[in-house]
Order: sequence, then C-alpha cells, then structure tokens
Amino acid sequence: MPHLPRSVTAISSREFADALGSVPGKIGLAISGGSDSICAATLFSKLRHDCHCFIVDHRLRPGSASEAATVKGYLDDLALPATILTLQWPGDPSTIPNIETEARRLRFQALGRACRDASIGTLLLAHHADDQVETLLMRLSESHGPWGLTGTAPVGDIPECEGIYGVHQSGLPSNVSNTATDPKIESGGIKVIRPLLAFGKTRLIATCMEHQSSWVEDKTNKDPTLTARNAVRSILETHTFPAALSKPSLLALNARLLKHEAVVRNETQNLLQQCDIKLHVQTGVLRVLLPANLQYCMPGSQLTTRADKRAVVGGFIKYLVKMITPRSMISVQQLSSAAFAMFPLLQDNSDLQTDSTNCGGVLFTRIGNPSEYATSLNSRISASETSSSWVLSREPPTKTNPSPCLDFPPSTLKSTSHSQDLQLFDGRFWFRLRNYTTVQLRLRLLKPDDLNQLRRAKLNATLIRQLNATLKEAAPGKSRWTIPVLICIPAEGGEDQVVGLPTLGVRLRDEAWANIDSQWQYKKVDLDFAKVATVTAAI
Repeated sequence: MPHLPRSVTAISSREFADALGSVPGKIGLAISGGSDSICAATLFSKLRHDCHCFIVDHRLRPGSASEAATVKGYLDDLALPATILTLQWPGDPSTIPNIETEARRLRFQALGRACRDASIGTLLLAHHADDQVETLLMRLSESHGPWGLTGTAPVGDIPECEGIYGVHQSGLPSNVSNTATDPKIESGGIKVIRPLLAFGKTRLIATCMEHQSSWVEDKTNKDPTLTARNAVRSILETHTFPAALSKPSLLALNARLLKHEAVVRNETQNLLQQCDIKLHVQTGVLRVLLPANLQYCMPGSQLTTRADKRAVVGGFIKYLVKMITPRSMISVQQLSSAAFAMFPLLQDNSDLQTDSTNCGGVLFTRIGNPSEYATSLNSRISASETSSSWVLSREPPTKTNPSPCLDFPPSTLKSTSHSQDLQLFDGRFWFRLRNYTTVQLRLRLLKPDDLNQLRRAKLNATLIRQLNATLKEAAPGKSRWTIPVLICIPAEGGEDQVVGLPTLGVRLRDEAWANIDSQWQYKKVDLDFAKVATVTAAI
C-alpha cells in the first residue's frame, strides 16, 4: 500500500457529484482495475445513479482473463454490475505493429458497442490531473501551437468509432422539418466524460485507501521504454522541473488556453450567425452569403489582434468544412487557403484574391454575382448588403483520390434489423440498403456518364426538368459529381446501369426498386450553432 502525505485527502462524495454534474440516463464506467478507475467506481457506488461497468480483457498477456475476473470481483464488492469485454484480434497480436494504437482502437470500439447495446449514452473515463499534465508536456515537446496545446477535454465524442452506427454521432435521426417524408439528419452517439480531471493521482489513491477498495497495478505503466507517455511519467516522477513547467503551472496554462478557446468559439458563432448559410441535405452542398458589414469580433471583444481574427475565421471555416467533408479529422492549420479566399483582408497582401480553392476535403467556389445570388436564394441578407457568396461542396473524385464505394451483393435473407446495419458512406451519408435483386448493387459518386444515362432514360419530361432544376440549385457545377448514385453491375460485364439517385428520390428500373429496401440519413451536424437553414428538393 503506498504511503501518502497527511495533507492528501480522499475525494468526497460531494466533490465527485459536483464534478460529475447532471448526466441523464444510465452511465457506463470503463474499468481497467487500476487505482484511477477503481476510485471512480468507488465514488460512483455512493451515488444513487444507474450505471454499468465494463472491463476490457485485451488478451495481450498470459493471465489477462484471470485479472479481468479479479477486477470484476472488486466491482462485485462495490455492488456495481459489470461485464467483461474480451477483445477479438484479427490475427496474432504479437505480429501487429503499433500494438498500443490498435489496442486503443479495438478497446474503444468494444466499449462503444457495449454502451450502445445497453442503451447507455455516456461513458465515464477516469483520466485525472496527472494525466492532463503528461498530455500537456507531450504536446509541448511536439512543438504544438496554442490551438493544439490544450489538454484532454472533460466531455467529448467517443474516439476511434467513426462509422459505427449508434456509437459515433448517430443513432437518433430527426426530420429536417415537420414533414415525415423529408430527409433526416443524425444526432446522438456515445459521449465520454472525465469528471476526475480536477483531481491529482494521489487523491484518487487516497480515496481507494479510505474506502478499502482493492485495485491492481499494471507493471507496463512503469516501463519508460514502452510508450512516450510512460517516458514522460517517469521523467515527472524522477526529475525536478522549473516552476514554469511544474504541475500547477501547466494546469493553470491549460485553464487559460481553455478560457481563450471559449472566447474564440463565441466570436466564431457570432461571425457565422451574421452570414446566411444553407445546407442542401440531399446533396451535401453549402451556400454561404457574407454581408458587406461583417464584424470579425463584437465591439468590446477581448480579441483585437490580426492573429485573434485569424483564429476566429479559422473556427468559422472549420465549422463549415466539418458539415460536408468526407474526412474525419480536420485541423485549423489545413484551412488557411479558404480563410484567405473568403476573408482576403486577413492576408498581408489583400489584393491577392482567388475564386476557388480546396482544403479539408472541400471545394470552395466563389459565385460571380453575389447580389443576384442573394435574391435567388431568398436570403435574409439583402442583395445590396451582400459582400460575396460561395458554394462549398465535397472535393470531386480524382484518379489519385477516387470515389468511395459500398457494395451490396444480392441476398435472399430477409433482415429484421432496422438501425445497426446503417453504414457511413463517404463520411457524409448513412445508408442501409438490402438488395433482394439478382444483381450486384453499388453505391458510389455520380459521374458524367451516369447523368447522360439518366437523361437518356425513358423519364417523363417534367421529371427531367425537375432534375435539371434541382441540380442547378442544389448541386451546381462540379458539386454534382459528389452526389451518391446507386448502380447495378451487369454479371456479363459492360456499362454500369444507373438504378437511381437515392438521396434525391430519383428511381429508374422499377423492377429493381421493387426488390430494394433502402434508407438514408445525413451525418450529424450542429445546425443551431450557426443558425443554418436546411434546403430539400422534391423530384
């Protein structure tokens, strides 16, 4: 049992309840068996809140199953329900490079699925203040700028689970309007919370000792040669740092950075809400109108320098990009070309303007006549007040970055599941498709030959006019080559046969659609943050 200074006190139930805050519904607890997670479990056992604990057996060393069972016994002593999740490796783990990274991915995916299946929307992780200090030192050593220096967030989406329906930013679709036939936009997903970030490691140990809770020590955490974090932890334990790099100083720095980030976020929201932003849900295309009297920062703002304004604009661009990009990771540093294109005054040479740029997986295109564009959109910004207007869409596929595909082989088995088999297509659309035809179906992005085939098909003239009008409005120019198209692949080879444009409701080959069961939703986006309007087209 470790010896602690008398000044170190256990975390009280009141302190923990205040740190936890109000969390609706059942909470999941990720339990490794170490003092950190056992402390969280001990404190949680004192609360009258429904929970379930999850222990992950990584199967990376002999005796891991026995150790997991021991940890479950500790939780039984606390009267907390628990389940052991045994990881399934795709091969021999000892042959996998970057085993720590892969173990983290599989661990979070197992935890995410377990939470989803148990109708748990929040997963508690036992990261603490010492973990935060290690993270800050690692980021300082990697020369992160101020926007990448902040530590672990107390609340966030579950990591490593993109594309798992009902786990990552999905599971609760809602109509974009009150009309039941309108498209749906996703919401939901598992959130992770870290209520122990304000408490040091010694207080967590003191809590376990006060309540006589047992825990296990993972010897691999003490090996400084195993991971970068272990090395930093070892240095912190064995070296004296200057005052500026002490634990209190680093935590104070993190608090200041978080406060500044909150100010930037508020100004970013103000900047977005001055603009007129419309999302075409069926095509994933954004139209953005910027007013002539745009204010980068509100009067009296703490943000006064050009660097501050660039930070606000960086947040502005990142928000827009995240709504329509196929990419899962976006950094502000990748978005400077779009920031300077839309806001040329932020450049050192504001005379350098561009009408088109690519960044973050998104194509930015300036519209030539913004006043006419504002009128055609029924914008809340008048034509005379419009400074510039833009169309934002996913970058069209290229030879080096081809269209993604989802294949749906024919099946005779009727499925009864209606949600968990949705798949994320192109990082933008969730699709469920059951193929009861006799041919292979494929979902990919629209090509010029597909559109020509649609126009040659025996569609009535009214439908063709509606399709052309919709493409002009909802997918102008190159953006139409980012619309999902469903095709069938002839068994004997030859040209792909267009079956339809599922997000636009365009269907060819009625005999095929009679044997296709499909559903789609747009990915999760925060419309309220920028007061984004949604636009749908009926064909």
